[in-house]
Amino acid sequence: MAVLKKMVIMFLMVLGFTIIISADDSFTCCMGGWKSISDISVCNAPCCSGYEEKMSQPPLFAKPLVYCAITPQEKNRKRRHWKNVDDAKKFFINSSRWRNLSRFQ
Repeated sequence: MAVLKKMVIMFLMVLGFTIIISADDSFTCCMGGWKSISDISVCNAPCCSGYEEKMSQPPLFAKPLVYCAITPQEKNRKRRHWKNVDDAKKFFINSSRWRNLSRFQ
């Protein structure tokens, strides 16, 4: 019986290991960050929606630096979203239900 348990545990470990190894870590677009530095390509994919490709020439670089930057529209959208989340948190914390629960802690 003990041998059977060990075999089942080993089988489950091997199965779990193969699932971890076969995980998909691919991506289809680049978010904020460097795309290429000199001749080294960090991200070959196009910028994600809400991001735009920009190029700058840092002082000590021979070639330009290419990166994806968030667009002003996307930045405003995210800011509004997080402001709404903060408002919801404040509402929940200030509600009478929360105050009644916090009394018991």
